[in-house]
Amino acid sequence: MSNPVKNLTYNEYFGIEKSKKIRELRSNSVKESWQYRQPIPHCDKCGNWLSKIKEHKCVNLKNIKRKPRLFLSPIHKQRIRLGNTGKKCTEETKQKLREKNLGKKHSVESIEKRKGKTPWNKNLTKEIDERIQKASIKRSKSMLQNWQNKDFQEKQLNAILNYKPPSSYEKKLISIIEKHKLPYKFVGDGKCFIGGKVPDFININGKKIVVELYDNSQKTLWFGSVENYQKERKTIFEKYGWVTIFLDENDLKSESIICKKLGE
Repeated sequence: MSNPVKNLTYNEYFGIEKSKKIRELRSNSVKESWQYRQPIPHCDKCGNWLSKIKEHKCVNLKNIKRKPRLFLSPIHKQRIRLGNTGKKCTEETKQKLREKNLGKKHSVESIEKRKGKTPWNKNLTKEIDERIQKASIKRSKSMLQNWQNKDFQEKQLNAILNYKPPSSYEKKLISIIEKHKLPYKFVGDGKCFIGGKVPDFININGKKIVVELYDNSQKTLWFGSVENYQKERKTIFEKYGWVTIFLDENDLKSESIICKKLGE
């Protein structure tokens, strides 16, 4: 004869209130039993408890260092770690953890405890430490893969450029554009992306024209020459049907030159 309550949950069998009380009692009971459990020494060689010394091959007890370990041996920790590898939290779990830890701060004691301690990776580089080398390669592959995605590119560049105010050259050109009512606006703060690049100014009269304002010495340092910079930028924008007008710091000295280059 089948058991009628076999497939019932606590909530279905006891009701919501009673099942909640039962769970709390069991939880408190388990917490108390773990709190007063005595530390058991384990074998550093194979990781098993010394109470099971007959079950493993470490017969020479002189070579075994008896270190007290609470609750879990290294083997058990490794099993848990391997069991959780690759698992991802659901959005619901992430939200619960976020709400649980919201507003929590490190206590003064924990801050003082960390002071004076040397981080494990201090003075270590990927050339001399295998762990850092593996982490660096993994991070590099992940970032290279992410940057192939145009949405990711725009999101990252937008986040960076939102905090980038116009430079002194750009401010001067903005004032000239406003003074002479030239049909251009500043978009160098990430408002416009063309081929993954951010132009400085674009035409607002429907024409596909971008304006690139640069410093000669800076572009020579970064690209080897101004010609290399102009060629690279022009090629990218032409691919999407945009015409590029280049201005440097010398052009800003004369408003007539700016009006001539940007005037329709």
